[in-house]
Amino acid sequence: MSTTLLRRVIGAVAVSAVAVGSLIVASAPAQAAFTSSIDGNITRSEVIERAQYWVDHQPGPYSQSEFSPGPTGDRSYRRDCSGYVDMAWHTGSHHWTGNLSAISYEIPRADLKPGDILNDAANHVFIFNAWEADHTYFSYYSFGSSPVRKINHVSINAAELDGHPNGNYVARRYNKIVDDAGVSTRRINEASSANSWINQWTGATGASGLSVVEVNGTKLIYSVDANGRVNEASSANSWINQWTGVTVPVTSNLSVVAVNGTKLIYSIDANGRVNEASSANSWINQWTGVTAAPGSNLSVVAINGTKFIYSIDANGRVNEASSANSWINQWTGVTVPAASKLSVVAVNGTKLIYSIDANGRINEASSANSWSNLWTGATATATSNLSVVAINGTKFIYSIDANGRINEASSANSWINQWTGVTATSGLSVVAVNGAKLIYSY
Repeated sequence: MSTTLLRRVIGAVAVSAVAVGSLIVASAPAQAAFTSSIDGNITRSEVIERAQYWVDHQPGPYSQSEFSPGPTGDRSYRRDCSGYVDMAWHTGSHHWTGNLSAISYEIPRADLKPGDILNDAANHVFIFNAWEADHTYFSYYSFGSSPVRKINHVSINAAELDGHPNGNYVARRYNKIVDDAGVSTRRINEASSANSWINQWTGATGASGLSVVEVNGTKLIYSVDANGRVNEASSANSWINQWTGVTVPVTSNLSVVAVNGTKLIYSIDANGRVNEASSANSWINQWTGVTAAPGSNLSVVAINGTKFIYSIDANGRVNEASSANSWINQWTGVTVPAASKLSVVAVNGTKLIYSIDANGRINEASSANSWSNLWTGATATATSNLSVVAINGTKFIYSIDANGRINEASSANSWINQWTGVTATSGLSVVAVNGAKLIYSY
């Protein structure tokens, strides 16, 4: 986006002048339903359908300061190349070519699929549509100049792609894109307090519901895979358990807690029941009296050997349960948007409940019926990820901001670290292992 508009116009015209060939490899199915939510998982077919929408319904002239709506009208997007990607991916933030890496990861060019991108971080980005049969020529969608266009029969080996040197482009895949026949998986990343990830495990990947727990000095990492299995890993580069008997919807949240040295795994099933499992291969409790909306936020904490389960109901109330078969508290004074993230921690034997309100403030409550802190200096978007951990009696609060940075706060009224080298989009979980914090995300 740093080059002149004139260069883009000339380059785009040059590319479009290439002879059009017959596409044999089909793109994603046409007329996909627009079913994704902002910043939610999105199928490849919907990404392509959204890209085609701006071809069929031209949004207006190219502009780096003007905005137009996407097909569902729930937000508007900047009328330039990266704004076009935001629209097609249905993101909730405004990105540019230089920070699309915060919501995507690099892939080999040979692996490009519909809805992936080719990104020149300093200049331009466009949306991959489909390969031809030779896996050399392809089609793509571009908003490098007016109008928005679909361009056919371009060689992946051409000297320039859409008016910029071929070698500048990196193939990237959106973190939340979903194959139409299944669910995407992502690497689980690990960091300490340093400014970069210390592990990015290609063998331990997950689809949703990341939760990490310390059990007797050992970290155990849990996620839900594309088949809905709850997977368990330690520090190795692969899952050590993939439980076929402990399954949940693939978009489910997951919370794991250690109670007197025993790990307990919690999730919400398709019927809204809170399910509990230990290391066995089946759920040991599926509580019909402790229910929440499928996919709801869930956080479990152990206090003096007793587990407490928390969720947010459809009315935005924070609900609390112990091992009984019903919620023991449904706090009308401690409310947040129903889609907000929730994290509960025990600090010196006292439980503290955290969530993000509609104004982006991080809210803190104890067992009282109102929030005791509404921090205006430590803010995030209402649906941002949130994880709180206690280290030697001190609480540390973590979230992911719109730039993908992992932010850290203590009890002060502002973020004390905003790490540009530790970036992610989802699945945040922080754990203390022998007094050291370890941060995990996708």
